[in-house]
Amino acid sequence: MKTPAIIFLSLIVCLSCAAQNPAIKKAQLFLNQKTIGYDCFHITTEGHATTDKDTLFIKQYEKYAFMKNSVDTLTGYNFIAKDSLMHPTFHVIVQPWYCYDGNFFHLKTKTPSDTTYSKSEINSNAKEIIQAVIQGQLPAILQMLQSEHLQALSDTLINREPCFQFTLTEEKTPKFLCLSKKTFLPVMTKIIINPTQPFIQEYYYSNFVTGIKLDASDFTENTKHSKTTKKVGLGDTLPSFQFKYLEGKHIQMTSSKKIKVIYLSMIRCGYCLQALPHVESVYNKLKSRQDVNFFVCYPLDSKEQLKKYALTKKIKIPIVYSAGEEKNEKLKSKIATTLSLTMPSVLFLNSDNKIVDIVSGFSNRFEDLIYTKLSALTKK
Repeated sequence: MKTPAIIFLSLIVCLSCAAQNPAIKKAQLFLNQKTIGYDCFHITTEGHATTDKDTLFIKQYEKYAFMKNSVDTLTGYNFIAKDSLMHPTFHVIVQPWYCYDGNFFHLKTKTPSDTTYSKSEINSNAKEIIQAVIQGQLPAILQMLQSEHLQALSDTLINREPCFQFTLTEEKTPKFLCLSKKTFLPVMTKIIINPTQPFIQEYYYSNFVTGIKLDASDFTENTKHSKTTKKVGLGDTLPSFQFKYLEGKHIQMTSSKKIKVIYLSMIRCGYCLQALPHVESVYNKLKSRQDVNFFVCYPLDSKEQLKKYALTKKIKIPIVYSAGEEKNEKLKSKIATTLSLTMPSVLFLNSDNKIVDIVSGFSNRFEDLIYTKLSALTKK
């Protein structure tokens, strides 16, 4: 039996072996260059909405270009990310392109029938999206390589390529990084966000290049041949879409003069599932208020899908869906275009049904953000 001193010494050796691995320093040396670009094959695995099987795989083909920005405190880089995926709801090719220039965040989304463009100041919403875009990418890889908690695991094979394998030991969200034993470049990163449902992100990297230029010419408002679609934004009035509760009651959200908080979600969305306990908490705290209506809305999913989903996930709060969308794909597409495809999102409407604030994405501050923005709205 090992003595406590020997066990402690073994633990120190085990935890320090990653830092001593020459692959770490060689990878850092390459990745710390001023400009770097690469391709990324991104797979999102999400547990099925109505069964316990992993049946939903979202495959994205991404191109990234990063340039160091020594004065930027958000990411440390300016970057361009060009994405291409098959949308799991509409089954069409969607190309979201992102550009962060240190001052503004640009988003351009292309589909076979439409192109939209937006330019945002770096507010809290933009920061959330930027962090989501670079998850598993160059800044995150460098953070892992520099962490004192990086621990070496057994070597492995990724697509027949021998790799060093590492993991971060101090985080609740398991993260794994594989470096090529030949080039010392990143081959794969895996992030297990939710092992139960599950919700897993995998990133496979290839075609690394350096000395590149960031070309932001694609990110302009008047792109040739583009068609700008009007989306709901700050100051706009919510369109009078017809919605319905799962139990059958029709609702016209814009008919009330109360302040409204509308949570927009969809079944096939891992972050939406993560947000659910927080949404239920907010609903239970706000349901007795006479001055506020809180709606939990799934505008893109059918009644039957939502019934199974609510039963499987044991959702006890009322759910609102788009009445008639099951038989009308054009209506569903119109709602998606108007309300934006960023899920989850929370819209804050004043008594005149004008949107005065929007929270996009999910974070650990989700509930606090809702209460803070609602408090500011009720004081006006």
